[in-house]
Amino acid sequence: PVRWADLGARAARAEPDGLVVHAALWQTVGPLGLGRLALALAEALAPVVTTALVAEIEREVDQMTRSSGSGA
Repeated sequence: PVRWADLGARAARAEPDGLVVHAALWQTVGPLGLGRLALALAEALAPVVTTALVAEIEREVDQMTRSSGSGA
């Protein structure tokens, strides 16, 4: 789930229970239209989602490396 909050200087962050987006996006970009808000959300969430994906890939590669190394 995605929640709105005051994140200070951050546009978005990941938390164990979901993603948090700075409420200022809703307050300042929201009135300009849903298209602009969607673009602002994508820009804010891209680094957070990318970081999470890279961490997941690293975990999977590590597991694959350990499992293939044990059988050699």
